[in-house]
Formats: sequence, structure tokens, C-alpha cells
Amino acid sequence: LAVEEQFYLAWPFVIRFTPHRRLPVVFGVMVAVAIASRVALHTGQFGSDFAYEATICRMDALVMGAAAAKAARSIMHHDRLWLIGAGLVFAFGAAITHLYPRTGVMTQTVGYSILAFTCVVLLMLAVVSEARGRNGKKDAPWWLAPKPLRSFGKYSYALYVLHVPLYRVVGIPLRNWFGGQPHPSFSVSVLYFVIMTALTFACAVLSYHLYEKHFLRLKDRFT
Repeated sequence: LAVEEQFYLAWPFVIRFTPHRRLPVVFGVMVAVAIASRVALHTGQFGSDFAYEATICRMDALVMGAAAAKAARSIMHHDRLWLIGAGLVFAFGAAITHLYPRTGVMTQTVGYSILAFTCVVLLMLAVVSEARGRNGKKDAPWWLAPKPLRSFGKYSYALYVLHVPLYRVVGIPLRNWFGGQPHPSFSVSVLYFVIMTALTFACAVLSYHLYEKHFLRLKDRFT
């Protein structure tokens, strides 16, 4: 959350004081700085936590999102090419990182940026599909709009905020109750995943209906 808030505090000033034609250069430099920062940390053997958590190391994903907003029309007119390209980039990243282990060196140096690029493309395809649907066109890919996926989208922010405290309060004792092994069996892992996902989703639903939606209703006062 701190990474996001620090970025959003600074980003409006970057946009305000950067000539429009130079924004792509700024985007590219900031992505390069984020990757270089992660490489430098691993070269200096500072460990994985800072590379995973620091704003300067993770701002590339947010910058890519800003670049995608600028390039939305291009994506709209070439969405299939973007999807194929993102799929190829994701597959390449999976190969070189060995399936994106969170703290692996290749994941933390280039893998994070590859995952960010892939997710940004999928996000923009969803936005484009929604826009087409509102314009009466029916060519939105079905896999972007199933109801279960939309439900997770609706409650995603609370899922994001609550999953760590729930892991610490419930998840760790649950793991210990299951035996506390560092490498549990497949069946135990699946059971743990189902229980914790269901619990986190239930708490996210309560958070949305008891808390969040009342603030969302205030949006119209700030247009």
C-alpha cells in the first residue's frame, strides 16, 4: 500500500511538468530504473525483501499501467496482437525464471516486469472489451467476463488488504495444526488453499458491504 501511495503522490507532478511528447521516454526510464535497482540489490546481496517491497524497485508496474492508459487506442485496434504478444512474453518469462518463484533472482530482476507487462495487457483488454460492450458490440472474449471472476474483481481490494493479516492470525496456526511441515503433501496444500481462500473471500465480502460501499457512494460528490 505504501508503494502505491508514494507513487500516486508523485505521479501527478510528473505528468503535470513533463511535455506530452516526452512521456514515453519518462515511462521507459522509470521502468529501466526499477529493473536496474533490483539487479543492483541482488548483485550487492541485499536479499529479496527490499527488491520485493521498495517503491523504486516496484514502480515499473505502475508506470506500465500509466503507459497503457496513454496507449489505450492502440490496444483497442490491435487487441489480438497484444494478447498474443503478452502470451509469448509471459511464456518466455516462465522459462527463464523457472515458473516465477517469488524471491528467485531471475523473477526479481526481470520477472516482475514481465508479469507486470502481462497483467497490464490483460487489464487493458478487459477495459476495451467493456467499452465495446457498452457500444453494443459483442466481440468481448468470454473469458474476461465470467461471474465468478467479476466477483473476485469486485472484492479484490479487500482480498488484497486482508490476506496477510488473516495469514498471520489464522493461516500460521492452521499450518501448525496440519503439522507445520515446510513442504506439506499435495492434499494438505490444497485443503489449506481452499480454507484460506474461502475465509479471505468471506471477510472481503463483509468488508465491502459493511464498510467500502458506503464510501463508494460518496464518489458523485467529488466529480
